[in-house]
Amino acid sequence: MEVCWVGIRESEAYHSDFVGDSISVFGSKPSSLEQKMGRRVNHNADVCGETIGFFHADSMQAKLQEDKDYRFMLYSQIYTYYLFTKRGLTDKIVCLNDQATVEFLNDKFKTMDLMRKSGVPVLDDYRIMRGKDIDCTSGVMVAQSSQGSGGSGTFVVTKENKDKLLDGNQEYLVSQYREGNVPLNAHILISDKAVTVLPCSIQNIENIDNRLIYKGNDFISYRNKDIIGENTDKQFNDMLMKIGGICQSVGYRGVMGIDAIAHNGNVYFMEVNPRFQNSSSVLNMGLRDNNLPSLQELNYRCFYGGDINIRTFDVNYSSYIRDYGAKNSDIPFKPVVQLDVAKPGIVYDSLSYVCTDLYDKPVWLLLSRKNNACNCDPVPYVLMNRGCRV
Repeated sequence: MEVCWVGIRESEAYHSDFVGDSISVFGSKPSSLEQKMGRRVNHNADVCGETIGFFHADSMQAKLQEDKDYRFMLYSQIYTYYLFTKRGLTDKIVCLNDQATVEFLNDKFKTMDLMRKSGVPVLDDYRIMRGKDIDCTSGVMVAQSSQGSGGSGTFVVTKENKDKLLDGNQEYLVSQYREGNVPLNAHILISDKAVTVLPCSIQNIENIDNRLIYKGNDFISYRNKDIIGENTDKQFNDMLMKIGGICQSVGYRGVMGIDAIAHNGNVYFMEVNPRFQNSSSVLNMGLRDNNLPSLQELNYRCFYGGDINIRTFDVNYSSYIRDYGAKNSDIPFKPVVQLDVAKPGIVYDSLSYVCTDLYDKPVWLLLSRKNNACNCDPVPYVLMNRGCRV
């Protein structure tokens, strides 16, 4: 059986011997969506979801015409039940959770409610309300739609911009804008028998047109005890294990991303991502450097048995995502690797993905002093002053 990777970036499968060929939105292969279209779309935009879904399904069917024994592993399962079932592709996909579980965990409102009721620490002022009912008289707010990735649905809201940013009749998850928080992220692996926490990172987030856009991860800075002390690290790891157990109990298996913030000595849950993440390719490099199985292979073991108990290891990279049409922060040292750089002649949609710059030095401390979401005074060690991560 040959497993073909189906994802967003070609780099997601670079460091995995477990998967063979790949189907990607961005990549140098003639079969990638960008090569077929001659341009790079903003894959986080809602209008591109259908385009990407049809591209993945068409490409999978073409592979099966070459070899009916092909099997596919997905970066994200959310497309599966919207399209792949109708195409008769579901039984060709490995590591697939059931529809109800995936859709439930992909809903930010439902997962926030589940975690709150299960005793996971969350911000105490979270409310679900329509855009027109959000009151900004007490200060800046953060509003997050129930779906979305990469920050496309997360807004920094003031009384001056509320009516321009938000749909008055749409519901949002709303909280007060917290200054001085540190955004955290981790991958976990969930099998029938265990929950495994992989190395954690700090997220790079930037305010672009009052949206909190994800711009990379810094695994190196997370290990800086002046930023993430032992108490915060313990709180986050305890939270990850608890969330993993909750998601295991509702039937989820495989790789999952979890976001939180550290604020005033406490760690608060933000959201789960029932899928691989942009930083999965960086994590795979760390696994490779330590002669450990790739994230794709570990994901497979979660579903079909096999040992996922791996030794402790470090990921010695930080990353910064470059988008077209956005002002990127200047970094005074060169990346050691650039992932997914497009060939000359490719046209870029606004805010479309250009590449991921990888560094062997921490970039988060540098960026934290240059980016500021709300024209507040910069806070040391903080990239963005915000109350919710994307």
